Amino acid sequence: MDVMGGAVLAVLVVSFTAELFYLATIWQLATSVSVLEEAYGFAAMVKSENLIKGKLGLEIALFFILQSAMGLNHMAFKRLVVEGTDMANKVVYAIICFLLLSTGILF
Repeated sequence: MDVMGGAVLAVLVVSFTAELFYLATIWQLATSVSVLEEAYGFAAMVKSENLIKGKLGLEIALFFILQSAMGLNHMAFKRLVVEGTDMANKVVYAIICFLLLSTGILF
């Protein structure tokens, strides 16, 4: 691959990743909009897009904070529940991880 092809590939990967983050943030906010208001589906996504219009820095920070929290919850579940040994502790940790996951999805 020549230099020009590598540059085009890099631009496409960066633009795809940025759009993926933007869409994921709108999607996460749309879940909260659909719970709190009478807007569902595509209408909730349009409403959430209007809510974050012009706030790109806040959107990026919110996305990374939420994804980091979900990743930590996933790692805690894997380490404490899947790889755990004591059944009583597994149940307690599973309930805690489920509540954290539910809160993270609705946040």
